[in-house]
Amino acid sequence: MHSYIPAYLRSKNRGVVLHLLREHKALSRADIAKYSKISFPTVIKVVDDFLALGLVSEAESIATSQSGLGRKSQLIRLNESAFAAAGIFFEGNLLHVGLVDLSYRVIDQIIYPLQGDPASPDEYERISMKMTDAVDMLRRAHPETRVLGVGVGLPGVVDTENMTFRRWGKLHGFYDSYKTFSNLRDTPIYIENDMNAASLGEMLLRDDSAYGNLCYLSLGTGIGAGLIVNSRIWHGDAYFAGDIGVALTRLDLDTLPEDLSSLRLNSQINAAALTEKFGVDIQRGAICSANTKKEISEYIIRRLLPVLYNMNYIFDISHYVLAGTVTDFLYPVIFDTFEQYLSELRRIDMIPLQISIVPSVDKNAGIVGTANLALENCLAKLLS
Repeated sequence: MHSYIPAYLRSKNRGVVLHLLREHKALSRADIAKYSKISFPTVIKVVDDFLALGLVSEAESIATSQSGLGRKSQLIRLNESAFAAAGIFFEGNLLHVGLVDLSYRVIDQIIYPLQGDPASPDEYERISMKMTDAVDMLRRAHPETRVLGVGVGLPGVVDTENMTFRRWGKLHGFYDSYKTFSNLRDTPIYIENDMNAASLGEMLLRDDSAYGNLCYLSLGTGIGAGLIVNSRIWHGDAYFAGDIGVALTRLDLDTLPEDLSSLRLNSQINAAALTEKFGVDIQRGAICSANTKKEISEYIIRRLLPVLYNMNYIFDISHYVLAGTVTDFLYPVIFDTFEQYLSELRRIDMIPLQISIVPSVDKNAGIVGTANLALENCLAKLLS
């Protein structure tokens, strides 16, 4: 199982107990004390607090001995849908707003099409209204679930500590422009880079310790990535870790152009560049032969795989998740082609190459990741 426990809950008994109940769904108080190494009186106090909040409920009794003749012990069961958070995630020209419960299950979601990138304050405000209206609609549809907060994944460099931008993405001025967020009243809002949020969601949904280190890549209108290192988002010093689209595909000082954009990975393998080169409208999902998909896949891999190969050795990250509209369009050809190239690399590499490139485990990884950011922060305050 994955070892993800947020830093702000890690040293707190309540966070440890919550993590155990998430993993096991139902445990006796004695089992909680056994697994957590927390004293039994403290476990009783924590469980009593959880019961008062409605976070857990007492379920059926179980026997404490294999013969069934011993003292009965009450099971404590996590009320997975008692609390939730809303996750907002941009994917290409679609806006996803979903409600996610304590077990990372998407209870419900609303998807809006977007007409290209916003270019004016009025367009920002219209998108803002769609977001807040969607959150209100989800709340009304699930009145039994307490929505603690809202997480938003943004395509830009986000300083998550100060909830500000370090550098603007395509949604320029996003946070300050969305005045309609005030309609959410007392609902806390948390922002994160969209790829970071998706990488977190991917790890949580896989629930596998092997994916405690992973790189989540999205090939679509742009090229982005999020890094998970030791089960936590890796932000880097300036919060732009994972900005793989700006990687240079070659570097010759004698012939460098004044503008490096043409040498960057993003300008060569994003959806628009591929459409122009191969004459296939990827964004609209045009009909395409298997041979053409193979040709496009090889074109992408020859540029992307050297970057991943280097990352494998520099960061010692073996697991790479490939998602996005371009990936969906080329599936499964792109994964088969990647495996052919990796097989050849493994044959000739001087060190055994431990690298796997797989599709996303769930299309909702983005909204699960964004919602979880809000959920964990709000739960930490609720449980403190």
